[in-house]
Amino acid sequence: MFLATSGLTELWDTSDELLLLGPWCLRYDRRAEWQGLNYRVLRSPWEDPRAVERAEEYCDTVMAFLLASLGDYLNETHGVRRSRRYWRILVGSWLLYYVHALYDRYVSLRGAFESHGDLKTAGLISTAHVTPADTREFVSLAYVKAPDLFNLQLYSQILDALDFKAIIWKDLSSLPEAEYVGTFRRARVVDARSGGNLRQRAAAQAVALLARMVRPRVMLGEVGLGAHHLLSLIRAMAFRGRALVGPLPMPGGVDHIDEGLRAGLGNIPGRDEFTRVVVQTLRTNCPVRYLEGYATFREACLKMWPYRPDVLVSSIDWVDNEAFKFVAAESGEHGSRLVGMQHGAGYGTSKVIPQEKHELFVTDRWLSYGWVSRRLNGKVQPVPHPRFLPYSARRVAGEAETPGEVLLVTTSHPRYPFRFESHPCGGFDVVLEWRNRFIRALPSGVGKRLVVRLHSEDFGWYQKQRLADSFGDLRLADGKSSARRLFEGARLVVLEYFGTAFLEVLAANVPSILFLDAEQWRLRDEAAPYFEGLRKAGVVVDSPEAAAAKVVEVHDKPWGWWASHPVQEARGAFVDRYALGRKDWLECWVRILEEEIALSRSREK
Repeated sequence: MFLATSGLTELWDTSDELLLLGPWCLRYDRRAEWQGLNYRVLRSPWEDPRAVERAEEYCDTVMAFLLASLGDYLNETHGVRRSRRYWRILVGSWLLYYVHALYDRYVSLRGAFESHGDLKTAGLISTAHVTPADTREFVSLAYVKAPDLFNLQLYSQILDALDFKAIIWKDLSSLPEAEYVGTFRRARVVDARSGGNLRQRAAAQAVALLARMVRPRVMLGEVGLGAHHLLSLIRAMAFRGRALVGPLPMPGGVDHIDEGLRAGLGNIPGRDEFTRVVVQTLRTNCPVRYLEGYATFREACLKMWPYRPDVLVSSIDWVDNEAFKFVAAESGEHGSRLVGMQHGAGYGTSKVIPQEKHELFVTDRWLSYGWVSRRLNGKVQPVPHPRFLPYSARRVAGEAETPGEVLLVTTSHPRYPFRFESHPCGGFDVVLEWRNRFIRALPSGVGKRLVVRLHSEDFGWYQKQRLADSFGDLRLADGKSSARRLFEGARLVVLEYFGTAFLEVLAANVPSILFLDAEQWRLRDEAAPYFEGLRKAGVVVDSPEAAAAKVVEVHDKPWGWWASHPVQEARGAFVDRYALGRKDWLECWVRILEEEIALSRSREK
């Protein structure tokens, strides 16, 4: 039996029975090549959400173990003495992605071998393996630009580490994906950050000009504010903040891999088989930014910010903005306060969300959309956000029905399993199935008023084509229209996932319905009562058919339902806890940042 680990059908031995490692092998754009073949798909090891929870807990222990050893190695290699937090700020986000991805691939391969002992498969020769420059390139290679080829590399490395013999080694340099991967072959340190639109870049230049006149105390990374709100915040702080919007200059010059430097990574001890697999693969897969490029990049970042800010604030930059992470790590070593901010709906609600653990570990204070946690000793502090301000007085009062359409807001996940967290882990095909079930359950009269808003990133699922093949002339939202404009113009919004969009429509008081599998989207105990309130009010339902039935029920006069006391009471309680928006948000932000400046300066005394 031939084991197919990727969607590269040219590698499959179609003369034999096929075992596909997962649904990612069945690429929709290649369906003509696999339809009719003798294949079956291995069951996912993550169908049971409790298995996801155990995997996340295990990966958390592996990360802690590796960060300690990796930090010691990097200190010795670079001739520095940096703290555990310093290295976790720099490499922790990448290591989280990496350990979770590798553990999924490892467990899947182990499961295939245990259930089918006579497997053979294809692997990618080691000379074709690539080394990512940083976290962003790793994510791009593994999930966006070259997922089949790069994940084949990961599977091949695991099989090699496990000493699996029945591998047919392939050189795939002629594949279309290899052209993209080839841009990373020399591991050049580049940055793909677009820096936003023209207005944002103009705002950044204006702020930078003012920053030269008054030395900023606060470095503002990506905090989820538009240009208008961002400038309002900086004015309110008497221009003591500098905003990092617009393109970030990134140094180049690292065009080689130092095998001698990387050889020492193999000396990191492994406490079990999987950890040893991780260690063995680090030699190739550890990003250049943290090894060959460390000294050059650190020097360039410190030149960009020659002074140490008192406070550094960001939401998403802790993930993959390497320049921000370098400055934050260096500044944190010398007493600067590091402040994180929420940037997704799962924080505070999802039972398993590993990135929340990481961000809380590396920051001194963390600002939420409204929730608090008794377990974290006051580190999490709620702060109102302008993104959750109501759209208009009419929406708040519900004075008139909106003559708009029914808007279905969809999501998208990478084809290959991404992280262990409380959502359908590696099961986006189930989400697609639920979407189709919802659309099919709508009667034709209501279905004609349906407009579908697809996620901006398709991840190779060909979702637009799937919808066209299944439903013909189904209307799609104009890709040029902002989500805010679409939400405001809709008579009713239906969402197939729990995300920031749901928080925004609830806060904006837009009639909305959320359907999801409660077993897959598992909640922490403190969040459950707020969701149960929405469930009792009919806002949250547990199946696509129930969502369609609710749409039919309220479609003619959604405000007659939405403005009712049970709905508004449940909505208000949820919004106050998880989507806090107040008109005095600016005063709240300034007060918190002033407190942080004072705390930072007190460390200097």
